[in-house]
Amino acid sequence: MNIIIFTHELTNTGASFLLIEVLLNLHKKNNLTIYSHAGGINESIFRKYNINYVINPGVLYNASFIASSVKKADIVIANTFLAGDVAVVCGFLNVPCVWWIHEGTVAIDLVIRLNNHNKLNYKYVVLFISGSRYLKQFQRTIGNKNIWSNFIGLPKLPVKIKEQKTNPNKIKLLFIGSIEENKGQFEFIQNILKINKSLLKKITVTFAGSAIDNDYYSKCRNMTFLSPNIYWLGDIDRDRVYLEMSQSDILLCMSKEETGPMVVLEGLSLGLCVISTNVGIVTELIHNGRNGIILDSVHSIISVLNELLKDVSKIDELKNAASKSVKSLKSRESFTIEVSDFIEYYACSHKPSRSQVRYALFIFKTIAFIKSITKKLK
Repeated sequence: MNIIIFTHELTNTGASFLLIEVLLNLHKKNNLTIYSHAGGINESIFRKYNINYVINPGVLYNASFIASSVKKADIVIANTFLAGDVAVVCGFLNVPCVWWIHEGTVAIDLVIRLNNHNKLNYKYVVLFISGSRYLKQFQRTIGNKNIWSNFIGLPKLPVKIKEQKTNPNKIKLLFIGSIEENKGQFEFIQNILKINKSLLKKITVTFAGSAIDNDYYSKCRNMTFLSPNIYWLGDIDRDRVYLEMSQSDILLCMSKEETGPMVVLEGLSLGLCVISTNVGIVTELIHNGRNGIILDSVHSIISVLNELLKDVSKIDELKNAASKSVKSLKSRESFTIEVSDFIEYYACSHKPSRSQVRYALFIFKTIAFIKSITKKLK
């Protein structure tokens, strides 16, 4: 089976890494080709397993390129809400498409817009990876027949002895996530620098993640320039991520909008004290004050950390409760198998005839040609 994948990046963020785990499973029996708007550290994984990938900036918005690429595909995977145009083109060409949605309200708005657009008969299925918070909104929007949902599974963590912290006398805070405004690093830094100086000396803060917005990254780095206990690691591979987690006490998530986030689930499963804003499925994973802490806003991080640092035994209590609270969830391995099976099933049950694809492609190119001529005449 020929599977074409369109995605926005190949970094170690949750959305990209979940997709990669599924693709490695699909690669065992299928031919894969990946088109990505941007590269990233996970390119090495595709080279290792001889999976074809192409870095093509702007590929998610190039309808002509998408159309010519998908015509020989048995199924197309469009990853994240940014790949909405891919789902549209596949619907027009009658090519089976799984639109993998991770984002919450942003994606819902986009799906509503496409669903209400009656000029074309869009045919796609939304693979929604999240909890119940956004699922009901999706179901009301596009109906159950066009949606298939699965909950993110627990990761298969490396079996290693817990590493010793580089400085056991300090509480280590870890912030994992791409460096961009939505992740809230800047607001967190603004607040962390307001903590009582005597308490600030008791902690280290480590940021790990790729810089999606270089200006934002520079702004964050400049704020921490004179802070010797704040470190920046950049984009690191998954083994390093888990190593950093194993050496940490507190995992931070300050996002403004998420569907997962996957890192919260990983943090809990590794027995970290997780402090998170109220986004995505956080309220389905964390019982506030019992196995983690949910913030009303980023600004409340000051009072929370002040309290925890004055009595570090509370951190240990939350760490002990964290891993116990997620033991009942299914494994990431079963998650990837279920998603892979669904994709293969959907491809087989919705495969169009070659003549249908050729005819749709001819119409698509004709419309594109007429639009280009009309634009020139104007």
